[in-house]
Amino acid sequence: PRDARTFTGDLPKAPQEISRHVCGQAFEETDPPMIRLILVFILLALSLSFFLQNQDQEVTLRYFFGLKSAETRVSVPILSGFVIGLLVSSILLFPAWVRGRIELRRKTKQLQEAEAELEQLREAERGVEPEAPPPAGDDGPPA
Repeated sequence: PRDARTFTGDLPKAPQEISRHVCGQAFEETDPPMIRLILVFILLALSLSFFLQNQDQEVTLRYFFGLKSAETRVSVPILSGFVIGLLVSSILLFPAWVRGRIELRRKTKQLQEAEAELEQLREAERGVEPEAPPPAGDDGPPA
């Protein structure tokens, strides 16, 4: 019997490798966005069902300093909170998106320059033929 401490089979070494192998199949890098999409869809479906079930419910909003608003449907404050959240997250994510686009543009330009240089080197290699070695036995200058 083999001791478990001496086994050297093909086992995943890191937790990331273990999580990528389920039932003998490796996950691809496209799986996390699909999970995120499913979670967003579930959240939207739950929100829509909440709005549909509470269409006739009215609420009174109480602000700071004792201010009150008129009664309004419950969907209005929730929808306005959602819109404000979208605006704030867009404002916070916009600088990172711009930086990413600038970096992508810079990397694309570097790649194009490297490809052009590689093509020039290939053309130069094709254009230069190897020099023929001098014939054996003839050490002197040609007569």
